[in-house]
Amino acid sequence: MSGARRKSPIFTLAAVSLGLLAGCGGGGDGDGDGEDDGADETVEGSDAAAAESENAGAGSESAAVDGALVSVLSPDLGLYAVHRDTGEHSALSLDAVEFIERDRQPIAARSTAFTLSLTTLEGQSFSHEVGLVRVDLDTGEATQIAGLGIDRESDESDELTQWKVLDADDETVWVETGAFFDVEGRSIIGFDTATGAQIIEFDALDFEVTTDTGSTCSGTADGLLVMPDGALITTTSGWPAVLDPATGEVSMIFEWCGFGTEPTLAEFVDPADADEWFVTEDGTAVSAGAAEQVLEFVPLRMTPTPGHGLVEGDGSLWWLFDSATSVATEDNSISAHAGGVVRFDPVAGEVAAVWPLGDASATYLDGDDDITTVSTMSSFDLRYIDGALWIMDHREDAPLRRLEPATGAITEITIEKGEEIDLTAAEMIFSDPEAIWLEVSRKVITSDDENGRPTSGTSFLERVDTATGTITLSIPISDILGF
Repeated sequence: MSGARRKSPIFTLAAVSLGLLAGCGGGGDGDGDGEDDGADETVEGSDAAAAESENAGAGSESAAVDGALVSVLSPDLGLYAVHRDTGEHSALSLDAVEFIERDRQPIAARSTAFTLSLTTLEGQSFSHEVGLVRVDLDTGEATQIAGLGIDRESDESDELTQWKVLDADDETVWVETGAFFDVEGRSIIGFDTATGAQIIEFDALDFEVTTDTGSTCSGTADGLLVMPDGALITTTSGWPAVLDPATGEVSMIFEWCGFGTEPTLAEFVDPADADEWFVTEDGTAVSAGAAEQVLEFVPLRMTPTPGHGLVEGDGSLWWLFDSATSVATEDNSISAHAGGVVRFDPVAGEVAAVWPLGDASATYLDGDDDITTVSTMSSFDLRYIDGALWIMDHREDAPLRRLEPATGAITEITIEKGEEIDLTAAEMIFSDPEAIWLEVSRKVITSDDENGRPTSGTSFLERVDTATGTITLSIPISDILGF
């Protein structure tokens, strides 16, 4: 179902001073050691751009990256190009760099992609020089454009600095840095993608809002998304806001601060149709009367996720929401969850439509001693491509979901287990601007007792045909590595 439009103050993104970005992406940090690469074809290196950075190196000159750019666990660099139609793969090289970050996959802007490099400090095992790497998708050339610093002084150091590529276009790449676990103390730095020169640094994305009624809300904005028109979007308490790339000033898109100002399900859902929105602890259907009592207490603010939880598509912002609540039954009240998809119009400054996720939003599980727990979609990736929103839930055995905005229909694409496999888990890869790729783990449970449930398994790269909703390529990582 689609929701009605909500009247809100008009906010024009074009009125914000921009001048730095246009594009979409993300990335991150990580360290680790790997195994061997055994790719079908090795891309020869070049040092033509070495002067761009003290630690610069250059890589492939062979061919365009017509597909996914991926990082895999390898004793070598670990950066590979995988063709979106054939699955053919080739290794990229990068002089003066030991390996590419393992925890996060590279993310593409338009004609470039970005990731981090790590080179182990002499005499250490877990301490690294960290660099910022650009890959030209038109040529396959990889270049370290900037040295970022040392993640820790030595393996014995308790102080760890992290870097995370947030977003980029072909002119500017934004990187977040800060001490491990110190969310409020992190900085955001903009680098020129051609030279690696630092353009600007924001010490923090602090915001403070005081409304006409006297309500005051403050905090630190989180995340960064670049809109096609160049606007920078961040989030404040789960609601989108505009970030001025010249000053770091955070501006609300609409006034959410204060009691009763946040949009809720009550503005979009008829109580008579509300049962499809709720998952209850015992499976009881939610009556219209019970729904009417709680709909106004289900806010539409976005669910935080370690994945990619805010995307742009067709001029709108898209996110998921989830809210724990309780609903009345004939005898008492029971635990319930309501979750769905939000389409937000950033120009009008209003929620444009909502759709239910139904059972996908939460699952109630029976535990020991008759204790019931609930598993929610709290870690996921979103991607808007070819007129649809794609949702990859990170939980075990979750399907890939496709929301068709025109009809509100949600289609599930099953990720096949294969023989003798106990479970699957998948995350999206964001380095191909033209296709959906997944990094899929297929695992076997090796034991399941009071000591835990360890697993072992294999990983695959899989491409999804967005027209048919089928997985058309499945490539074992071992094939890419050659063992």
